[in-house]
Amino acid sequence: MFHFKTIRRRILFAFSIVILIIAAYSIYNFIHTTSSVKQTDAIINEELQLLTVDYDLAQTMALRIAAARGYVLSGNPKYKTIYTDNMTSAKEQGNHLRKITSSDSFEKYQTMAEEWDNYIQTSVFAVYDAGNVEQATKNLVAMDDQATEIRLGFTELATTRTDKINASGQKIIDAGNTARVIIIFLSLLTVVAAIITAILSASRISKNVVTITNRMKNIAQG
Repeated sequence: MFHFKTIRRRILFAFSIVILIIAAYSIYNFIHTTSSVKQTDAIINEELQLLTVDYDLAQTMALRIAAARGYVLSGNPKYKTIYTDNMTSAKEQGNHLRKITSSDSFEKYQTMAEEWDNYIQTSVFAVYDAGNVEQATKNLVAMDDQATEIRLGFTELATTRTDKINASGQKIIDAGNTARVIIIFLSLLTVVAAIITAILSASRISKNVVTITNRMKNIAQG
């Protein structure tokens, strides 16, 4: 297929093939590693933080619901304190999430939660503190469905985030498996190319040596 005038060119060509294979492996390995690092950084620096916030928002919502019910049923001020602390925590977590990313679904439930908090403070706690326990109870019950929707909404966001992280992790694993197969293939290809290069070079050299030897014998014999 290829014709070379000198052994030197034949050897250089053969080893060039080996070098190209090694270069291709190095480039692929660099691209794969860079991609894996970026995906891992995205999971660690963003997705895990968002997942934590989503679960915390669902938890604080559940605690606020329980605290509001506890206060209306018992009048114990500790429940109002629990409610206030969790409401403050939810606002801080929401602001933190907005700094990381933007999400229409999150904004929807966060807005609903803020409206629910305002309603609880003005139409439940304030009414209860004014002495109208029955009306405060009715007002709280009237918002049960919305409270449940908000809590389940934040839980769904967390579940969706979990699925996304799992999918990203699986993608990294699959890419790693593919890279392993390619690395094995390129390694075998490099070894085969090196062996073929050595055989061809040795064959060419020995052939020339035999030819020269035979000529010298012919010359010696006259």
